[in-house]
Amino acid sequence: MKAQLQVTVLSAKLKENKKNWFGPSPYVEVAVDGQSKRTEKCNNTHSPKWKQALTVIVTPVSKLIFRVWSHQTLKADILLGMATLEISETLKANDLKLSEVVKTLQLSSDRDPRDVVGDLSVCLDGMQVDPETFATAEREHASVPNGNAKQNGDTGNRSSRDTSPSSDSEEWVIVPNGHAVNGKGSPSRSPGGSSASRPPRPARPPPATPRRPAASPTSSSSSSPSELSEGPASDGSSQASASGGSNQQDDSGAGGPAATGGSSQAGGGPKPGTSTPAALATTTPRITPMSNGPLPPGWEQRVDQNGRIYYVDHIEKRTTWDRPEPLPTGWERRVDPMGRVYYVDHITRTTTWQRPTQESVRNYEEWQHQRSQLQGAMQQFNQRFIYGLQDQLAATANKEFDPLGPLPHGWEKRTDTNGRVYFVHHPTRTTQWEDPRTQGLLNDKPLPEGWEMRFTVDGIPYFVDHNRRTTTYIDPRTGKSSLENGPQITYVRDFKAKVQYFRFWCQQLSMPQHIKITVSRKTLFEDSFQQIMSFHPQDLRRRLWVIFPGEEGLDYGGVAREWFFLLSHEVLNPMYCLFEYAGKDNYCLQINPASYINPDHLKYFKFIGRFIAMALFHGKFIDTGFSLPFYKRILNKPLALKDLESIDPEFYNSLIWIKDNNIEECGLEMFFSVDKEILGEVTTHELKPDGGNIQVTEENKEEYIRLVAEWRLSRGVEEQTQAFFEGFNEVLPQQYLQYFDAKELEVMLCGMQEIDLVDWQRNTIYRHYARSSKQILWFWQFVKEMDNEKRMRLLQFVTGTCRLPVGGFADLMGSNGPQKFCIEKVGKENWLPRSHTCFNRLDLPPYKSYEQLKEKLMFAIEETEGSLIPQRPVNPPRPVSSLTCMIPVPPSSLSPAKPTIRLKRPKGTPVSPCHACTRCRLPCAACFNVLLALLKVMAGPDLIKTVLYTVNNLLQQEKYKAALAVLKGFRNGAVYGAKIRAPHALVMTFLFRSGSLKDKLRAILKATYTHSRNLAYFVFTYKGLQALQEKLQGKTLQSHSFLAACIGGWLVFGDNNNINSQINMYLLSRILFALSRLAVEKGVIPQPKHDPFPLFATLVWGIVLWLFEYYPHTLQPSLQSSMNYLYHDSNVWHDITDFLIYNKPRTAAPK
Repeated sequence: MKAQLQVTVLSAKLKENKKNWFGPSPYVEVAVDGQSKRTEKCNNTHSPKWKQALTVIVTPVSKLIFRVWSHQTLKADILLGMATLEISETLKANDLKLSEVVKTLQLSSDRDPRDVVGDLSVCLDGMQVDPETFATAEREHASVPNGNAKQNGDTGNRSSRDTSPSSDSEEWVIVPNGHAVNGKGSPSRSPGGSSASRPPRPARPPPATPRRPAASPTSSSSSSPSELSEGPASDGSSQASASGGSNQQDDSGAGGPAATGGSSQAGGGPKPGTSTPAALATTTPRITPMSNGPLPPGWEQRVDQNGRIYYVDHIEKRTTWDRPEPLPTGWERRVDPMGRVYYVDHITRTTTWQRPTQESVRNYEEWQHQRSQLQGAMQQFNQRFIYGLQDQLAATANKEFDPLGPLPHGWEKRTDTNGRVYFVHHPTRTTQWEDPRTQGLLNDKPLPEGWEMRFTVDGIPYFVDHNRRTTTYIDPRTGKSSLENGPQITYVRDFKAKVQYFRFWCQQLSMPQHIKITVSRKTLFEDSFQQIMSFHPQDLRRRLWVIFPGEEGLDYGGVAREWFFLLSHEVLNPMYCLFEYAGKDNYCLQINPASYINPDHLKYFKFIGRFIAMALFHGKFIDTGFSLPFYKRILNKPLALKDLESIDPEFYNSLIWIKDNNIEECGLEMFFSVDKEILGEVTTHELKPDGGNIQVTEENKEEYIRLVAEWRLSRGVEEQTQAFFEGFNEVLPQQYLQYFDAKELEVMLCGMQEIDLVDWQRNTIYRHYARSSKQILWFWQFVKEMDNEKRMRLLQFVTGTCRLPVGGFADLMGSNGPQKFCIEKVGKENWLPRSHTCFNRLDLPPYKSYEQLKEKLMFAIEETEGSLIPQRPVNPPRPVSSLTCMIPVPPSSLSPAKPTIRLKRPKGTPVSPCHACTRCRLPCAACFNVLLALLKVMAGPDLIKTVLYTVNNLLQQEKYKAALAVLKGFRNGAVYGAKIRAPHALVMTFLFRSGSLKDKLRAILKATYTHSRNLAYFVFTYKGLQALQEKLQGKTLQSHSFLAACIGGWLVFGDNNNINSQINMYLLSRILFALSRLAVEKGVIPQPKHDPFPLFATLVWGIVLWLFEYYPHTLQPSLQSSMNYLYHDSNVWHDITDFLIYNKPRTAAPK
């Protein structure tokens, strides 16, 4: 029996190593039954505390192995110690229940198990075993050869204190030449029990790309139970092997080396801190069958330098650790004309590229047997409605009771597999759903005046009202839909086929042209309500053209998707009191009975009905879904008692209790009336006439349960529901949804929320990018690191909605039909990504690094909204997420001006407008016209506004960015220098400087100007030299920054004055700290065990006071003056005035 066990690694106490000043960075690896999990590392400590919980799957006889490693930066991790814990022993000591059991384990060295290197504290929780299961597991464990079940993942060395070959920590194998091989990776021992020397680290094996096989069962050898070895990783790297070498010879007669013990994981295997998860999985030992039979033709057995046996296939030119098996019975190996090997199964007459084994053939036969059984069961399930002979006899017996009388001559009544009745006309060999006895009854009654009946291409009748120039499927004579008598489709579970059928009818009902819906984002609810309710219902079937004022985007479907998503979030918000959550833990929505507090709530429900019908009709998704009973109401399906469980489980359980128990014995005295409370008002509702006086008994309790369930599912919402369906049916009649069930309708309305990343990648196309481009690889890496919420936001950014169609990314729709997710290479590395929601396209610039791509994408997703087009540019208040031409044009510039200024278009100017550019590259035709309009306006009165717009246009030009950055740096340097120096100079001058007010102000201005000028000159020089070097060499190097800063420092800060001295000294102290951190990061100096700042402060203050007391002339004058004020002047006073209020400095400083 396997169970889940939570292992919490609490802390450890390790022996201190005097050679290591900074201490280890330990972490713990927990291995059990092939699983390996690890904790986080604790830096530089001998007493780490993790308190980290790891969950593993174990059996009652599993063995937990704890390894404490020390993480190393530039070399392999070091195994500090290991410990084992038998779960069976722990269960016995705690009454077969592990509930927060704390164990302290002794850690032993991997070199000498008797050497204790510390203690490890762990906590076991969450496992409980019944005695029978535990006894069964122990019996199975005892029946394993050698008395010990093999524990996967146990590749560490065993304790050398066990000297008996039958010890629990040893498994011995008798190889053909009689040598004993240690089967668990511990050092092999002679029969006398002495331990052999520790083997060297295993080298890379001879096989080039050995295939890592799965663990195969132990062969039935009489004298060798098993041989334990480790398979190589898939990349051919050598893992820790435990298959001891032997002197047996291979088929070629080459002798292998002497038997040696397998190396432990600490000795030769990859450490958990440095290996990949795939490599970690290969560190678990497996059981390889030992067979003495002959090898198949073309195979050769060899032994590597570590004594491990491997096999060479000279035909396919490959190597493997597994001993090859002959082909199963009936299989043949063949080679096609291209030299490729394939295998033929003559029994089933099939071929395959993979080499078959006995196990694979057996698994296939078992699967085929299960599949045949399942098909038989499904066939019986599908035939459960076929009527037998008794049903036919019953139908024949009931013919005389048919009120319509017998069928006409040549007709027969039959029933299909789904229980539906159809009629067969044998003379013409045709079938139909209509009863021939009732077909002529309706035709006898004439249609109203001005009406005409016609038929679609599918033979479905519809009716034309020439008076109102409308068509409908509703028969004016009966009020019923002709679809009910038309060709029906069988109820199938092919949801995609149902959706296609529904879309076909929506297309038939659609109206030509389009309607414009102009709404503001700030007043989305009210604007949408006014617009939707002002249209005729049939106009809402036209193509939608949604406009957000200030965002002159072209709506080819993307803006409409966003409008549906945003509006559904508003109208279905429970804060408006129109809807409420179905339960405390159920966030599906249902109509709120208290919605009547809004006097116009019925109008809003009619509007919501229209809106939901529009979403279904136009194939758009909404943000929040309804409860399943509400979907069943939309489908006109009857509600059952079971539907009550999803919205009120307590009420449902109460009714079930009443149904299952005798209420007369309990004396409940219930009546056919219920009470309800809405907004503090309690009202009584009678379930039937005079229900308050009718008591519920055992005979009528079924009726009571039915009436109570109907009342609970519709209490207080009858008017709201009627208003909702009134608006719904005006746009989309409910009979078009009759083939769906409630869950399918929910998926069609709300879409799928979980995003399948594999489906996303498979259905993505690329333009000017390849699938292997580094930007594409970075993009998918970024998507994989996202959580599901951010993936939805990315999807909404590109497609306009965070919902997916029922077919996933393969069914994404664009403006012209199906349009897959597309990534196109557009722009430069400093541009933001842009989206085209109408075409599901993401414009991804060629970024230089993964960090840059991640930063730009996150900024675009979280900080942008709206959509613009380049032909009608505006000045956006924020970054935009769609096609945008950043040319700010005043509205007045688009009108002709009085003066005429002719501007000739330069030669070579393209005629086509800008191609979806964020920063327009002049001079194209569109931008040329804009510039012409600007020049026209300049001759008018609005000169200042035009100049500002022109300057803004210039600042957006990419080709001037480097020069403008230099100017902006000059401005920032001047402003920052003034902000830093002015307050300091103001305080210091008025506190410590003598002279007149004019002299003090002049000194403050001079210091501020000098500091501001120097910083501005330096930034200008530094950025200018950097831009020049980048332009000359085409790239930026680290040496460029250093060289430009050196030249700027020499030119600007080379003058030795007070201000420059203060700046340079300040930077020097910061440089020392920065270089120290960099040295630690690069591994030049080790990470300090304690914070070095106290030591730094101690040295700084000790040195500066030593220099001040004995060598004051070496200090800077301002520092020397401050020191005199603090330490020398405090030794002189005459009275209370110069002791507390004034300071009388000494005439001379002591030598």
